[in-house]
Amino acid sequence: MNCKTIVLTARLASLARNPLPVVLDRLGIRKAPYRLRLRNGLVLELRPGRGDQDTFREIWLAGDYTSQGQRLRRGETVMDVGANIGCFTLYAAHRVGPEGRVIAIEPETETFLQLRRNIALSGLGNVVARQTAVA
Repeated sequence: MNCKTIVLTARLASLARNPLPVVLDRLGIRKAPYRLRLRNGLVLELRPGRGDQDTFREIWLAGDYTSQGQRLRRGETVMDVGANIGCFTLYAAHRVGPEGRVIAIEPETETFLQLRRNIALSGLGNVVARQTAVA
C-alpha cells in the first residue's frame, strides 16, 4: 500500500460513518448500489462499476476540485455543469450552506435520476437540479 492510498483511506474513515462499502467497491467485491453516510449528515448512493466511487474519491477524499485554492463560501451560488450523480453538488451545497444555492445540471437521464436521488437522500433544499445540456 503506498502513502497516497493510506492518506485517502484515513480520510475516508474520517468522513464516512460506513466506509467499508467503498473499500469493497474499490476492490471490485461490491456489486449492488450502496449508501455512503457521511459524518456531516449527507448521504450518497453509489453504484459499483459505474465510476461513482472514483468521482467520490476525487472530490471528497483527494480534494481535486478545490486543490487550486478555489473556495466555496457560505451564501454563494455555485453552478455544477455536468453534475453527474451529485458528488460535487452535495459537497458544494454543504459548503455554501442553507443560505447559498447550487444549480446542478446533468443531461443524461439515468445519471440525472441518480443525482436527484442523492439530493433527496441528503434532504438538500438549497439545490436546484435541471436535466439539460449546456454548450
